[in-house]
Amino acid sequence: RGTGTRLQLPPTPPSSLKPIKQFLNILTRSLESLSNQQSEQQAQLVQLVNSIKEMSSHFRATNLTDQPAVLAPTSPAAATPQTTFPVSKPDKFSGNPDQCRGFLLQCSVFFDNSPVATDQAKISFVVSRLAGKALDWATASWSSFSNWTYGSHSVVEYALEFRTLAASSGWNEAALLVTFRQGLKPEILNELASRDDLSLDQLISLAIKLDHLLNSRKKKESFRNPKSTSHHFQLRREPTEGSEPMLCDSSRLSQEERQHRLSHHLCLFCGGHYEYLVMPFGLSVAPS
Repeated sequence: RGTGTRLQLPPTPPSSLKPIKQFLNILTRSLESLSNQQSEQQAQLVQLVNSIKEMSSHFRATNLTDQPAVLAPTSPAAATPQTTFPVSKPDKFSGNPDQCRGFLLQCSVFFDNSPVATDQAKISFVVSRLAGKALDWATASWSSFSNWTYGSHSVVEYALEFRTLAASSGWNEAALLVTFRQGLKPEILNELASRDDLSLDQLISLAIKLDHLLNSRKKKESFRNPKSTSHHFQLRREPTEGSEPMLCDSSRLSQEERQHRLSHHLCLFCGGHYEYLVMPFGLSVAPS
């Protein structure tokens, strides 16, 4: 046999490193557990927003489809009293995943027995019942989106700013759809009234097209109906003291009457005053 190097096993780690290894294993498991809890909380918060949107869509569809029933007049004796009871507000939700379903149920019951009708009012109420981590998540972009409108700017500029804020908000598309609609002008909202099936990208694209069409229509209307700039004057006939206007040719006037009308800026034919409604351009001296 030939000579060669002999393999040697690595030395056994000293016993003093075993506690450190055990501690690292425990720390690793703890980090994995915290990561799973955080993912679960994020999923619960997303579920909360989706549930709120589902409730809003349900109430909106109910208001559109339900028709008021025509009730026959009943006598006071036949009327049966209705028993009502107050519904308490939901307890504040702090972000605990175990309490998420109960909080959603309480919100649903409260909306069923309250006059709250608009999506904006429902969202405001739910946000007011959040606390702790849930409130921190909700307020991350709420202050940026609340009362956000584009004013005198175009929808293109509004959409660009909206997408910038939406990217850092963490909101799902359903919440962003409602918020984007709230910032649009009434004339554009009227055109979008029956388009509830659009995605966020489709809604933004259609809103931009409608804004261009409305602006183009306004420009055409202003071009077709310019303000009148014509200048004109009319003859006003007023009787003067000492003489009456004469309906005759100026050649038949006496020299005294002719001089009287010229000195008082009267018409030589009818004896009336000239009244200028708008001073014509280029006329430096006009009758008083």
